[in-house]
Amino acid sequence: MTQLITFIELAVRAVRYSSAVRTDMVNVHTLALLPIGVAIKIWTGATLVYDAHELETEIDGLTGFRQILARIVEGMCIPFVDLGVFVSPPIELHYKGRYPSLPTVTVMNCPRTADPQVGELRDLRSELELADGATLYLHLGGLCVGRGIETIVEAFKNADAQERVVAFLGFGELEGLIQDAAAHSPSIRLLPPVKPDDVVGIASSADVGVTLTYDTCLNHRFCLPNKLFEYWMAGLPVIVSNLPEMSRVVSETGAGVVASVNSAEGLISAMEQVESGPLGHLRKQARLASSTYQWDNEATKLIEALRSCLLLK
Repeated sequence: MTQLITFIELAVRAVRYSSAVRTDMVNVHTLALLPIGVAIKIWTGATLVYDAHELETEIDGLTGFRQILARIVEGMCIPFVDLGVFVSPPIELHYKGRYPSLPTVTVMNCPRTADPQVGELRDLRSELELADGATLYLHLGGLCVGRGIETIVEAFKNADAQERVVAFLGFGELEGLIQDAAAHSPSIRLLPPVKPDDVVGIASSADVGVTLTYDTCLNHRFCLPNKLFEYWMAGLPVIVSNLPEMSRVVSETGAGVVASVNSAEGLISAMEQVESGPLGHLRKQARLASSTYQWDNEATKLIEALRSCLLLK
């Protein structure tokens, strides 16, 4: 009941504020707030954009009555939406199939082109005192269940630190697991999180980025994590899960390797594939991929879609 009262208070404040400033457009990023966006549209006549950062009704852990309720709420709100913005092509297709009349566009969560004058630069190899011949693998972002952390730890716990090392850069519920593993294996390291502007510059001193996602829901199956694009912006080839969208973009760009199975054995096989070929070629492909998968290109699509949406009203 307390949460419901809080939500109603938030909705009333949002509608009042939007009315006072004469809002032309309201952009909603989560299903939880979409009803408030609908209320603002009804009250002010503003254009409503559903800029979902996930496949909102199909996220990991959303099951049973909560998922049914989420689908009902979204279905009731969608007729009021003027534009749906989604983060990967199959997520856009999912929404087009469910709501054929909804205008949509895919805008991927890509970083801006890295500015060498912005952000901190660090030499991770020197900082971690790595052997000259060791390949440094990097995992960026939240250390949470569902992101392959356990798989990466399993793959590195018995690795030779003279040959390969993995560094986790971030924070989350699995920090303890990584700290314990690092205490027993010199091939596993945990680094403190850094500011967003520093990520690409710091990542550029590693060799290979790793982003593994478990196929536990449609949202994961269709995902294109922003960390994938940050690795490329840093000039790092990637190892990714064998999921449809991630494997597609990696195969099309040649800027990495797809793990055949989402397991420690699959990751080790992918690392052996990376290490057996010329790493310089993979880094070149990563830099080429970053010229396509970068925010300037995605922003152009978003601006054009928003302009069209406003013109049609």
